[in-house]
Amino acid sequence: MCNAITFNFPKREAFSSLVWNNSESVELSFDDYVDASMPTGTYRTGLFEATALAIPDFNPITDQFIIRFVDGKISSELILRTAQGYATTKREDTEWTKRQERNAEKMAKTTAASIKISKPAAPPASAAPSVREAGATRTPTDSSAPASSSGPSETPDSSAPAS
Repeated sequence: MCNAITFNFPKREAFSSLVWNNSESVELSFDDYVDASMPTGTYRTGLFEATALAIPDFNPITDQFIIRFVDGKISSELILRTAQGYATTKREDTEWTKRQERNAEKMAKTTAASIKISKPAAPPASAAPSVREAGATRTPTDSSAPASSSGPSETPDSSAPAS
């Protein structure tokens, strides 16, 4: 476990993100930046704050968090792993899902507008109905069925002993 680790950045622009786990008292400070989440100029987080989030199945040894600015405010989020192992957060996953749904809707509208579906022409009234339209079906014992060159025969073999 890491305890009391401090990161100081002279400029807010020099900071992108920080991933941490199994640490207590992680502090970030910026010489040129203060906001409501860090009124003293220092952002503090750690396992104490993480356990207060009531995360189901929380494991302080393996669960990871990422600190970064989101919508102009610094925050710490639990890192989740997708089925493919990609690191993300619940917020990012929700945004991605919504974006995929919007893109699918746009594509459906664009595709539907560009595809013209025409109905097939009706057959002439004098045309004979097809076998399927007439209700006929072909069964394996039907004499009009083609003989199979592979696999067992559908008719019993008179030379085979009865079981």
